[in-house]
Amino acid sequence: MTGKCTNIGNCDKADRKELITVADGLDLVCPDCGKPLMVTGSGGGGGGSNIGKIAAAAVGVLALVVWFLWPTAEKTTLPQPPQPPVKPITTSPPPPPPSQVRNIILRIHGSNTIGSKLVPELAKAFLEEKGANRVEQIAGEKEQESFIQGDLNGDTVPEAIEVHAHGSKTAFEDLRAGFCDIGMSSRKIKEEEVRDLLPLVGDLTSNASEHTVALDGLAVIVHPSSPVSALTVEQVAAIFAGDVTDWSQAGGVPAPIILYTRDDKSGTFEFFKNNVLEKYKRTLSSAARRYEDSGELSGGVAGDVNGIGFIGMPYIKTNKALSLSDRGTQPLRPNERTVKTEDYPLTRRLYLYTPASPKNHYTSEFIAFATNHTPGSKAQAVVNNVAFVNLDPTPLAQTTLDSADPRNASADWRRMTGGASEILTRFRFRSGSSILDTRAYRDIGRITEVLSRPEYKDARLLLIGFADNRGTLAANKALSLERAKVVEQELRAEGLRIDKVAGLGQDAAIASNEDLEGREKNRRVEIWVKR
Repeated sequence: MTGKCTNIGNCDKADRKELITVADGLDLVCPDCGKPLMVTGSGGGGGGSNIGKIAAAAVGVLALVVWFLWPTAEKTTLPQPPQPPVKPITTSPPPPPPSQVRNIILRIHGSNTIGSKLVPELAKAFLEEKGANRVEQIAGEKEQESFIQGDLNGDTVPEAIEVHAHGSKTAFEDLRAGFCDIGMSSRKIKEEEVRDLLPLVGDLTSNASEHTVALDGLAVIVHPSSPVSALTVEQVAAIFAGDVTDWSQAGGVPAPIILYTRDDKSGTFEFFKNNVLEKYKRTLSSAARRYEDSGELSGGVAGDVNGIGFIGMPYIKTNKALSLSDRGTQPLRPNERTVKTEDYPLTRRLYLYTPASPKNHYTSEFIAFATNHTPGSKAQAVVNNVAFVNLDPTPLAQTTLDSADPRNASADWRRMTGGASEILTRFRFRSGSSILDTRAYRDIGRITEVLSRPEYKDARLLLIGFADNRGTLAANKALSLERAKVVEQELRAEGLRIDKVAGLGQDAAIASNEDLEGREKNRRVEIWVKR
């Protein structure tokens, strides 16, 4: 028999493709390497049966298959020609579209109430005042995030102000983490937040850090067809706690009450919780429907004849805002006058918080712009357009009082204010002190600027102080006069003429004296103008 060795690369006979003859009766293997041969013929004229030839051929084929399947360790890989190095495949993100290329000059994070409309509009006006062209608002990657951007100083890349409006709580979280320059909050900063941020950004309750940008009345809203028009704050607490579940228990027709509220991150909810629920030792019902967006909440109540919710004034829309009263006070509806004086029970200040010494110069510039509410200022126009209440202290042309105004009960107050015009602000003080709070501190400057106009050249001011009902009548009257004199000293330092300073003690309470917050609201100083 003849065959060929297939052990190429390891056997010379295989490499030379040499025919190997094997005598009949011997194993059909290579004499050099011992590997099975592939049968090619019957060898030197030796005859054999066809069956033997077929069998030999089958053995050869089997041997070839066995060789190819032989363990790798017993074979040597043939040398391969060198291959060029394979470059790894890398993918780079495509360049962003032109609208996403921007230089962020200021980051403002926090309250949805402030950040959904007010701050974006203030940011537009701020950039325009700086000379920016093509100012626009661009949506961000997430809900409640956007960029206000414009072309400034001829740069090819627009300057942008980043606005994230995920709730007041995030204002202080992001200030702490260094993620924003300005925090927006629809509630006052909590004591624990002040302590937490003190070593990082300074005292956020100081005049340098706490800035009132506008005022708002937290309106309790119902469907416009509801027969209910007024509630006490205590009734509102009971309704949202689930203790009152049917409208027949609150002056309406029998029907289940459906609750609409903001989410836990919201400063609106935090304010409501602190000033309504916790005031009457209640917690929110688990049946309440929760919303991150104020507009969606308002729309929910507008579409539900049995609904009730609470919301900032710009979101009242087609709903009915209820008149509210607290213990011992008359019902008041949220409007410009009752909110600007903070007499409405659920009046709140809308705050911007900044580090005491901001490193970004745009921070101070934006704050100065946004808090300038003198007549004709761009910030005042923005606040009016989004339906919040501005801080303009221009005296009323004529003071027309509601018959329910509690001050009407004081004969001394009626006598002193006759023929005078009221400035719609109230000087209030830091808790437990005779130091003006941050709004009052800035109102001194605003009032001075307004009264420096020619039409007030000969104006004289009347200051009237009030107190809570803790202590004797005589002591409260003395305290109210002392507070009025603190304001007098500040205004005289600005060159303004003071005609009369009086203290009426605990007369004309505009809030309940049964809790600390109500007593602090009653400790106030009014300012009137006579010409």
